[in-house]
Order: sequence, then structure tokens, then C-alpha cells
Amino acid sequence: MKKRLAEIAEIRVGYPFRTAVKPVDGGALAVVQMKDVDDSAGLIPEACLRIKDEPGRYEKHLLQVGDVLLQSRGSKFPSVVFDKPLHAVAALGLIVVRPGSEVLPAYLSWLLNQPRMREALRAVAQGTYIPFLSKAEVEGLNVSLPPLETQQRVVQLDVLRRRERVLQAELVKLTDQYSDAVVWKAIASNTRKIPS
Repeated sequence: MKKRLAEIAEIRVGYPFRTAVKPVDGGALAVVQMKDVDDSAGLIPEACLRIKDEPGRYEKHLLQVGDVLLQSRGSKFPSVVFDKPLHAVAALGLIVVRPGSEVLPAYLSWLLNQPRMREALRAVAQGTYIPFLSKAEVEGLNVSLPPLETQQRVVQLDVLRRRERVLQAELVKLTDQYSDAVVWKAIASNTRKIPS
């Protein structure tokens, strides 16, 4: 079944700061930017800028665990799940998608990261120098919505695939280290001292 994203999720843009965000030592509010999120590790709280929290100003913009953050500028439009309990708002270059009960956050993020979906996002993006997505374009996106059980299986498969990639990278690194060690040991054992 396909549905418009606006039918299954609440969608809003990141907080529109009027000036450049200036970090404050000991700031209680984190400002999440896409650079603060790693594909495999998720959100990295230590990387976020911290600002002063002003009562009443940010409440309706606070992020919740399970929100999906979609980069709205550039050409790749990656998405990630906001997966850490952190007092934070999203920066303006992000679109916050809060899934309803019909869709799992991890499934929605997986779906938005698929090549076909990224092509669809690029097709509706505006601007030529730095393409950007509007809230309306994201709301109108058609998404495949299988039953929750199927969504969960897709998520589990994606977790295993990501883990496999990490293990493959570790294996390549260890193989290179072992090969280098064997070669250098062979060179060292065959080197003869030159008489002086």
C-alpha cells in the first residue's frame, strides 16, 4: 500500500534561527545538524552545538526519540533516526518527520535512504546551485507502507547488512595488517649486514 508521507507522519522544518547559532558553554539545548549524525553510530551528542535554553521559545520544536531527520539541502538528502534522549532542536537544514503509529521510524529512514526514493527527492528538489526540499514536497512524497511486521523484518535485515559492512571493513584492515607484518618480517630476516 502507498500513502502520502503527510498521511502517516507529522512533518516540520528545523528551527529557523534568525542569526548564526553561537554556542554557549554549558548550554542546556543541543542544536542537531546533519554533521552530528553518523550512519552507523547514529546521533553523536558530543558533536552538537549547545545554546542557552529559553523557556517558551523552543518547546514545540523539541526533538523526540524516533523522529526521522531528513537533510533538506544538497543532492543526497540522507535521513537518520534521532535515537538518543537529548534535549535538542533540529537546525534549519533538516526536515523533522515524526512517524505515526502505522510506520516504524527505522523503516521510514531506511526507505528514505533507498536509491529510488532519493531519485524521487532529487526530482522534486528546487534550486540549481544547491538543491533544496520544501516541506510541501516532502509531505507529498508517496511511500510504500507494508504491515508493521514486514517493516520490522526490513529493519532487522538492514541492521544485519550494516553490521556485515562494518565487519568486512575490519576484516580488510586486519588482513592488510597481517600481510604487511609477514612481508616486513620476511624482508627483515633476509637482510644481511653489509661489512664495513
